[in-house]
Amino acid sequence: MLQLMPPGGYAAGIYARSDTERGVHKAPANEVVKGASDLEFPIMKGEQDVLNPRGVNVIRAFPGR
Repeated sequence: MLQLMPPGGYAAGIYARSDTERGVHKAPANEVVKGASDLEFPIMKGEQDVLNPRGVNVIRAFPGR
């Protein structure tokens, strides 16, 4: 059964892992979201190109990562 979870806990985990492994000076960009198997709404590059300048940070899936 599919269970949807809000991304906040995953984002907090990524920040904590990045801070611990690399230090607080490194932005946690392009990190793997451990424990997540899929996204409810897949976002493609074109959609991100519209949303990002408006201040919306999205979580995207990249095949093979």
